[in-house]
Amino acid sequence: MKKLIVLLLSISVLIISTNANAGTIDTAKTTKAAKKAKAKADKAADKAKTTTDKAKATTDKAADQAKATTDAADAKAKAKADKAVAKAEKAKAAAATDAAAAKTTAATDVKATKAKAAKTVADVPNKSEDKAIGKDASGRTIYLGPRGGQYVLSASGKKQYLAKDKKIAVQ
Repeated sequence: MKKLIVLLLSISVLIISTNANAGTIDTAKTTKAAKKAKAKADKAADKAKTTTDKAKATTDKAADQAKATTDAADAKAKAKADKAVAKAEKAKAAAATDAAAAKTTAATDVKATKAKAAKTVADVPNKSEDKAIGKDASGRTIYLGPRGGQYVLSASGKKQYLAKDKKIAVQ
């Protein structure tokens, strides 16, 4: 576009300088040639303006499309972020519920453990002829075995021999 304008200006300057220097040329011919050159220049300027306007319209349209695409992408990203936040909040709520349930379960387990500890161990009847020599800390009867070992009976009736430090003194 700039080249076209510079070309037109240089042609105009050339024509004007030719007219000024050519005193012998007929003014009618010069005027006619000048009008012709001016008409050509005007036509070229109009064509350049039309081309420029078309290019501007195309650029504006492309910019609008890019903005629309960007807006759509922003909206999609925002929706995705909102969805992630909602999912995180849901997970947080579930974790809080699970923690409350675990706390309740733990409290119930503690109560059950205390209740079991409070119960005294039932003595299982001894089917052997071994002598009962005392009771342990949980209330079970301690028996003296045939070779001098000390034992208690489990709930199923099996003998559980005591370690040396758990044995009681026999008289």
